[in-house]
Amino acid sequence: MSEEFTNNKGIKFEPNVSKAVIDTAIDGIIVIDAGGRIQMINPSITNLFGYDEEELIGEKINMLMPNPDRERHDQYIKNYRETGERKIIGIGREVVAQKKDGTTFPILLAISEANFGGQKYFAGILHDLSELKEIRKELKQSEMRMLHLSENLPVGAVYRIEDQLYLNRKIQQIIGYSDEEINSLQAWFKALMGTHWEEYYEMYLQDRLRNFDQVRTYRVNTKSGGIRWVDFAGYRDGKGEVWILHDVTQKVNIESELITLNEQLEKRVKEKTLALKENVIALEEANKKLVKREEELEQSLSMERELNELKSRFVSTASHEFRTPLSSILSSVELIEMYSKEEQEEKRNKHINRIRKSVKTLTDILNDFLSLGKIEEGKVTPTIAEVNFNESIESLKEEIQHLGTSDQKVIFRLNKVDIRMLTDKKILHTILTNLLGNALKYSEEDVYCEVVKGDDHTAIKIIDRGIGIPKKDQKHLFSKFFRAENAEAIEGTGLGLSIVKKYIDILNGEISFESKEGEGTKFKLTIPDSHEENSHY
Repeated sequence: MSEEFTNNKGIKFEPNVSKAVIDTAIDGIIVIDAGGRIQMINPSITNLFGYDEEELIGEKINMLMPNPDRERHDQYIKNYRETGERKIIGIGREVVAQKKDGTTFPILLAISEANFGGQKYFAGILHDLSELKEIRKELKQSEMRMLHLSENLPVGAVYRIEDQLYLNRKIQQIIGYSDEEINSLQAWFKALMGTHWEEYYEMYLQDRLRNFDQVRTYRVNTKSGGIRWVDFAGYRDGKGEVWILHDVTQKVNIESELITLNEQLEKRVKEKTLALKENVIALEEANKKLVKREEELEQSLSMERELNELKSRFVSTASHEFRTPLSSILSSVELIEMYSKEEQEEKRNKHINRIRKSVKTLTDILNDFLSLGKIEEGKVTPTIAEVNFNESIESLKEEIQHLGTSDQKVIFRLNKVDIRMLTDKKILHTILTNLLGNALKYSEEDVYCEVVKGDDHTAIKIIDRGIGIPKKDQKHLFSKFFRAENAEAIEGTGLGLSIVKKYIDILNGEISFESKEGEGTKFKLTIPDSHEENSHY
């Protein structure tokens, strides 16, 4: 066999190259001629069968076969030469071979046809299946033992060997499929897992890579079309996979019912809470209305009480303030009649002055009533003009000189030599006359009037060190006919400060005060410069 080698495709190989490849092959290689005699072997053949090369070269190939193949092999070759029908050539088949010592073993045989030197040869490649068969046998025995052990398990068990599934009795009861039925399905995973099988399969593959390190809960379709839920735990080794499946359908259904009931309960609680909230809101609104109504009633009662008190004060004040000067006038008139002689002129003049003072007091009282009436009827409209405050000081002094004691005086302090304001002169005069008169009337010391002219307003402070205003009476200070508790013995109508407050509002000004009983009072006025008539009233 020193000539070059040509296979049935017409491809030629150098003998040395072919020999090197064949000798190093792991599988056994045998070349026979058309008569079935061995022409060449590689070292793997001698190792596999136990023969030396000299014992095999030239011998019939059937010496490596047990009966009946040994007796029939010549006929196999003859049939192929005559019919050309291939039974094993180019296909490969698992067959039984026989060693020199007579023992048989399984091999995978693949035969190819080749031309060499004008002659037909057959080359066979032999792969020993003994070890694989033994593994399969052990695996089968292991499977059978495992299946036997798992038959009485209360949970489902599945053994996956390659693509073959072995199911114990419990899992067959769960899914309704037998071993034969589940393995006959072309896509058993899809059949069991349903429409979402691809998601489950991806999850299974990921778990498989992690050697099933966690338990999963799967939704499984049964053969009858029902649905079961199973907890899946797996184990994987070199031979296959073991799956343990625990039927938790009842638990899942109970949990589902509990979730549904909980959702219904939450919904009812929300509805009840909403209804309760609405009721609470309605009650709060009703309570607010009741409180408001109660406040209104209380306010009405308070106003009625104040009105009654105001009426009482008015009657008392009017009675006192009118009766005193009228009595003084009456008595003075009677005394004047008695002093008819010339030498009694001084006494007559004294009583004439008393009459004059009493008449002025009555006039002032009537003016206060008239002023308050006009203001409340909206008949007072300010006349805005420039007022020289320095000139007003003299008329103020003249107006209030009779209100204090003979040694009292009003001390004016101005931040400018010439102060001019844009306001109503008459209203300003009334305000200051009233406040300065009160300061003199309720104090035995000098009264201070501080005037500070700003860019667009004038700030005026009137300060006395008199009897002061009791704390509890301060909130009523600007009310009509109200007089502080410690001032009731001093003549007055209780209208002055009410009129002052209304006049300040007409001028768009502000008034505030600070007072402490027994220490004195400070009034602060802020009067803006007005450039057009005020339409407040």
